[in-house]
Amino acid sequence: MKLLYDISISLYSAGVRLAALTGNKKAKDWIDGRKNSFQTSHQGAIWFHCASLGEYEQITPLFEPLKKIYDKPVIVSFFSPSGFQYFQKHQNPLVDDFFYLPLDTEANANRLIYHLKPTVFFLVKYELWHRLISKLHDEKVPCYFLSARIKNSTIKNDLFFGFNSLNKFRQVFTNDHTSQQRLLNQNINNILIGDTRYDKALINQKESFDYSFNFKKDLPILILGSCWSDDLEIFEKELNWILNHFNLVIAPHEINPAKINEINNTLSSFKVKIEKYSQSEKSSYDVLIIDSIGQLKYLYRYAHVAYIGGGFKTGLHNIIEALIYKIPVIIGPKHHQFPEAIDAIESNAAFPIANSNELKLTLERLLNSDYSESIEIFVASQLGASQKLIDYIKKEVTNQ
Repeated sequence: MKLLYDISISLYSAGVRLAALTGNKKAKDWIDGRKNSFQTSHQGAIWFHCASLGEYEQITPLFEPLKKIYDKPVIVSFFSPSGFQYFQKHQNPLVDDFFYLPLDTEANANRLIYHLKPTVFFLVKYELWHRLISKLHDEKVPCYFLSARIKNSTIKNDLFFGFNSLNKFRQVFTNDHTSQQRLLNQNINNILIGDTRYDKALINQKESFDYSFNFKKDLPILILGSCWSDDLEIFEKELNWILNHFNLVIAPHEINPAKINEINNTLSSFKVKIEKYSQSEKSSYDVLIIDSIGQLKYLYRYAHVAYIGGGFKTGLHNIIEALIYKIPVIIGPKHHQFPEAIDAIESNAAFPIANSNELKLTLERLLNSDYSESIEIFVASQLGASQKLIDYIKKEVTNQ
């Protein structure tokens, strides 16, 4: 079955190259970036692999303490262009080098491990790259799986392809009870530490950030975070009512001219003044569109309510960045694969909706009720995963 895995990787590569030839910018960036995958000069490093920006953000609190524990440089690999390109613009002084992870072939894995000779490897949350993990295991490099979200498909694929990758980690630190139990059902030991994103969100909350809105009306602020077209359609049907009760901030999940034009077109019939964040000092407005990456996690501090997108599309985006400010979040129906959402709903911190009518009813409820205390208690109960992980690694290294 390993041959089937190798064939699937080859087909994926062919698909990306075809997309690049037809003008897909993401695919082109994916290919061009990997031309430099083997050029890092830091051997013996602490190596983190992140699928994308979200995974990178949640491990940043680990860099400094782990550098002290191992006394080694830190390198970070990315799979997707979004994480890599963000890091290019916002480099972290605690990270000594970064690169695209090459395609997961046996030859690439052999070449990469021979070149890097890492001291330790940390995989973050997703992405079992079987050839890479097998080579690391063969070379006796300690491997840890951080904030692991284990789906049924994760286990099925691991068993189907025959790599047994989940058993090759020195320790798996699970993100949630469901992931923990799925591994235990396969006789794979793991430690439930929780979600390190809460710790990172707390750091964001404490950082200095000042912004003065210039809305025409003095109303509570409603932020649509990481929204897609499907989310906008839900809001469009109740937009007149919403604009009479809230000042609206919209942050599209994909920030590019096409998406911003789409929002403008959706709102054009409502006769509202729309402004972009990058030009918001010029005049007053009814709706503010976030047109740059990195501000949303700080802007939530000004909101009365947040709606987090993705729940009407492929899956929910990050609700934790909003919850850390003790504000309620509204989410769409596709949230059942997200443990943080299930826990937040049970704690009156998140409120699911299935249509525009439920959106309006929920917004009315949140206008007239204060859930900040229950949200604060919930968030406090989720903090501390990063320190648990650091304490475990420190003890392991000390006892070696």
